Amino acid sequence: MTLLWYVMSLYFYGILQSDASERCDDWGLDTMRQIQVFEDEPARVKCPLFEHFLKFNYSTAHSAGLTLIWYWTRQDRDLEEPINFRLPENRISKEKDVLWFRPTLLNDTGNYTCMLRNTTYCSKVAFPLEVVQKDSCFNSPMKLPVQKLYIEYGIQKITCPNVDGYFPSSVKPTITWYMVRKIRLHFILSNGVLNDNTYLLSYMYKQRHFWADYLIYSMITL
Repeated sequence: MTLLWYVMSLYFYGILQSDASERCDDWGLDTMRQIQVFEDEPARVKCPLFEHFLKFNYSTAHSAGLTLIWYWTRQDRDLEEPINFRLPENRISKEKDVLWFRPTLLNDTGNYTCMLRNTTYCSKVAFPLEVVQKDSCFNSPMKLPVQKLYIEYGIQKITCPNVDGYFPSSVKPTITWYMVRKIRLHFILSNGVLNDNTYLLSYMYKQRHFWADYLIYSMITL
């Protein structure tokens, strides 16, 4: 009788633990966070849970006994599967709340999920990651950040973006800037009449730095 009670106790305890572990704050697919990275280049992707959804950081969660788990769903698939961190040369790895690709491949495109959990708590969010094939900077599907410069403001400073985390804090990297310029003329109507002496110059600059392209637009009316 005692043995039967013990077995039944373990059974119900398992059910309760299972039910508790299945309670999860599922934030769904965060379409506002559409990450694009270039093919065959290193990429660093942070779990958005700690940036937008939770009030504590990864270190606090880890100290509390929570584990961060990564999953992904391949492009045009419905099955969510664990990420393989045993690929040759550790091509995909995780470091704290960061997922590393060294380098990316086109078939890495898909929806990625980071889940923070223990036996009684769970919180997860998914986000789309697109690996973009390299092309001409003017034909690339990559959505690049835009910064406007205005001549009347005089000297202006441009800071190389998206380099945080690629180097140790003690290392000061050497940044090389490149420029690609494309000029397009737009005739402007003045009082309904086309003025051949008035046109708008659009400059497009491409900076190449640490596995990312950066476009800057500047327009001058002459």
